[in-house]
Amino acid sequence: MFWTMVSMILGGAFLSFVAGKCRGRNARAAFNYAAWGTWLLLLMFMPFGIIPIPVVGLLLDKIILLAPAVICYILAASSLLKEMRAQKEGEFTDIA
Repeated sequence: MFWTMVSMILGGAFLSFVAGKCRGRNARAAFNYAAWGTWLLLLMFMPFGIIPIPVVGLLLDKIILLAPAVICYILAASSLLKEMRAQKEGEFTDIA
């Protein structure tokens, strides 16, 4: 479990580094969202539960704790699609 958490932290740092190297505005946002999503996956390792129901509570706890990371990954995919669409149409989103 320790190495899983370390790999998530390093993965988020790497995605944040890649975001700094991107030239497109939407690509930079996509990698920043992905970095935050990777860091928010660490919520999965929280030791306490929110909902005290025995069987259903465990599943709902995991869903509630993973929801922020899933939202960040959806935003990352949306930003990356926007960047790809802009480059396809020739509208580059570089900061000049």
